[in-house]
Amino acid sequence: MDAPFDPAFDPHDDAAEANNLSDAGRHAEAVVMYDMAIAGLLEDAGRIPASAEEPGRSIIFGHPFEYSRLGLAYAYRAESLSELEKTDEAIESADLAAGFAPHIADVHSIRARIYGKSGMHEKGAEMLATAISLEPDDPESYSHRSVFLIETGDYKEALSCLEKSIELDPTNSQPYMAKALLMIKMGNNDEALASVDMAASIDPDDQEIAEYRKLVHFQCKYGATGPPKAGGE
Repeated sequence: MDAPFDPAFDPHDDAAEANNLSDAGRHAEAVVMYDMAIAGLLEDAGRIPASAEEPGRSIIFGHPFEYSRLGLAYAYRAESLSELEKTDEAIESADLAAGFAPHIADVHSIRARIYGKSGMHEKGAEMLATAISLEPDDPESYSHRSVFLIETGDYKEALSCLEKSIELDPTNSQPYMAKALLMIKMGNNDEALASVDMAASIDPDDQEIAEYRKLVHFQCKYGATGPPKAGGE
């Protein structure tokens, strides 16, 4: 006979340890711990009462809390597998994550990054659109989606995403950097210069931004071929 459902039952120390290992870059060990955590979570999920109205239920956006934990565990496992270059396993784990926790924006964002890393930029953009629908005030999702849209050639929608990201967090220099690159691609050098100058004004001590600013100014002035050589050569 199955054990009765106990809302205080928490077999998730393995998940916490897996997260620590992943943060430390020890991804092979993290995957092992995520597998152990998922086994415990699946066992825990098997104790879920059939009725959501029964005592002890924890419902998040209409989904059992146990499914949320499973979804996140599969998503973080997918990230570690991706770091280990185990692409097929990472995609499979990310897909399982979305199946268990379709209500969690981070799950779709992680899945998008894994698909994007595999060159599936259009699918990645679609997954980030789902993440945005769940958390429309997250500036990073818009910024990340713009990267995939640029790869697919949808510059207009990419620009819309970058502008929304900037609107939500005008103190972040990264969307301005991305916008500068996009404006060059779209042939709008004035906007490219304005964007990269804004990024530099936000983070004046960032050497990477300073170098990028020089590059953008150089490219806007001379184009891809560089300045003319002495003597008109």
